Amino acid sequence: MRTGINAGEMQGKNLRSAVSQIPYGRIGRVEDIAAAIALLACDLSDYIVGDTLLVDGGMTTPGTMPIGGRPGPAPPNPIDR
Repeated sequence: MRTGINAGEMQGKNLRSAVSQIPYGRIGRVEDIAAAIALLACDLSDYIVGDTLLVDGGMTTPGTMPIGGRPGPAPPNPIDR
């Protein structure tokens, strides 16, 4: 996620390199974190207990990046519609 702390580094080649490691195909946004918080705050998540929710575009999910390959195109983002 691009923040005030890393904004200077998350440009050009560094940004492209970071995005290439994220299966979803883009850097996280504040809205992604807010959506996870909203989910956990609503009644639909009342049975989610004692787990870690990673909001990282699949970057830490085993098997999402082909060995030596690049990720496919990102799925459509409903927020961008």
